[in-house]
Amino acid sequence: MVPVFPRWIWPWAGVLALMAGFVNAVAILATHEAATHLTGVATAATAAVALGNWPVAAILGLVALAFVIGAAMSGVLLRAPRWQSMRHVCVPFFLEAASLVVGGLLLDSYPTTGLTLCAFAVGIQNGTSTITTGALIRTSHVTGILTDLAVSLGQALQGRPWDRRRASVCGIVFGGFVIGALAGAWGFHRWGGLALLCPAGVAALVGLWHVHPKFAHAHIASATAQHGE
Repeated sequence: MVPVFPRWIWPWAGVLALMAGFVNAVAILATHEAATHLTGVATAATAAVALGNWPVAAILGLVALAFVIGAAMSGVLLRAPRWQSMRHVCVPFFLEAASLVVGGLLLDSYPTTGLTLCAFAVGIQNGTSTITTGALIRTSHVTGILTDLAVSLGQALQGRPWDRRRASVCGIVFGGFVIGALAGAWGFHRWGGLALLCPAGVAALVGLWHVHPKFAHAHIASATAQHGE
């Protein structure tokens, strides 16, 4: 069962998933490659190697490496205990915002560079959500989310106890990702790569939210498994 967690996690997870869905939709429409998860990237890279398509394999390898470096960067930057927010939690989001701004400016003219920056940005975000929630919530892809939802559904159909909190948060993350993907597709067809400035702005706002003294310090005392939901 997922433990009781602070109330701010609910909208936070939804917003992060929305950003990831937006970025992934833009990346796929611009380059035909995903940026938010490594399963498809690793499969496509392996297939490219098997077919001797080394340029494609090199590009996909670079995308995967960028995601991993981004996630590692979150591990370097974050020191807050699980479920708690401190001022320094803003840093990964500001770095994500900067990466998306540069990626948006370059995506149309230099798609490989833009895609790599998108993967780096989402790697930072996924690492941050993993650390902040103790790996219970990951916001960059929905395979695990749909698996958890399906398991909960199966348990409920059998009349067995099921984790309503996990199912609820998974529903929020999945809904946020889908809405973000819809918005990303609409934004790309309207503005091209510059659509990435939208999630960049949201990432910056999330960072500022963590900077705010009332948010950053009040939750040190209250954001524990014994307070809120």
